[in-house]
Amino acid sequence: MLSSRTPSLMRREYKVVRVSAAARFALVISIAWLFSGAQAWAEGGGATSDTAQNFLNKICGEFGVANCPQLPTMNQVVIESAAISGATPSEIRGPNNMNLNLPPGAVFDAGTQFNPATGNGLSNPLAFITSSGQSPSPTQPNNPAANSFLSGTTSPTNGDPTTLNLTFDYHPRTLGFEASQEGVNIGDIVLPLVVANDAGSASPSDLSIPHLATLEIFADPKTCPTCVTTDILANLTGAAQTYQPSQLGITFSNDNSAPGANNFSPNEQFTLGIPLLIPADLQAAYLFSASGHEFTSGLFDGINPVASFLDASFLDNPGNVVTAVIADLAIAFDGSTILSDPVSTQEPSTLLLFGSSLIGLALLYRRRLLTR
Repeated sequence: MLSSRTPSLMRREYKVVRVSAAARFALVISIAWLFSGAQAWAEGGGATSDTAQNFLNKICGEFGVANCPQLPTMNQVVIESAAISGATPSEIRGPNNMNLNLPPGAVFDAGTQFNPATGNGLSNPLAFITSSGQSPSPTQPNNPAANSFLSGTTSPTNGDPTTLNLTFDYHPRTLGFEASQEGVNIGDIVLPLVVANDAGSASPSDLSIPHLATLEIFADPKTCPTCVTTDILANLTGAAQTYQPSQLGITFSNDNSAPGANNFSPNEQFTLGIPLLIPADLQAAYLFSASGHEFTSGLFDGINPVASFLDASFLDNPGNVVTAVIADLAIAFDGSTILSDPVSTQEPSTLLLFGSSLIGLALLYRRRLLTR
């Protein structure tokens, strides 16, 4: 059901003093402080250094985010800092900021973000080499061994997006499903969702630990050899519940262009459209607003714009469950997308964050005035 809020509540109008990506990045440089001796845990260890979180806290403060997300991994801190500031993840990791000194191939980024100040940016897709029983190995998209891809875009493209579009392009599955596979769970996609009320307010904990909703995909060969059905398992209101995607405003499609054929054309591909929801606590840092989807009276769900874990598993042709994607996702302040695989190598035990003085902060700080 579409939002029942009045137009004035559905979209808050702002007069924006727009600060360029160059100015945002200059601000990031100016607020980088010299820290040393802080323990930076390895990715996957379940923690990130206080130093890195302090770096993100400072960015949140300068861009008006009152309840700064407290993020569990270094990679999420990196891409969230990039999302708010307008810098790319590689710039956040670089010598002017976190100075992580990661070796080539330790991390790969994708998405739609572009920094006109430097000419650097991101492009889709994020690529992996997958095989049964192994964690997906991130790689360059042009690597011939890459066989699983994730792309993320937002729409519409008029600067006021309302939907995140995710496409999973999974090459190991080319065959359709046999009659004996009717109802077999052939894929799971984990989505980080946030829930807000009709004023746009979400729980502060949602900004750091979103609701992880699992979209389940089931084979439906009775309908056609490449047909599937779906549902979503999620705890959005205090109790686990099964939803149909449409109940949460989510659209789903799979590569089903030749339903009479016994195989996919050329391989299995799933596309999701997920409503964007920018909570009130984050609105000061964003150039657009997005209300999400009203899934029950007075409550709205949507993809969490804060850097969060995203993964997907699918069946290959022999019928093995293969982890196809392990990624972090963030929605940037301008509606662009940032995808990044979690850093697989141990991160440095000491972070050195370099920065210049805070002179000129007042000239760079973006102010927003609510117009009535």
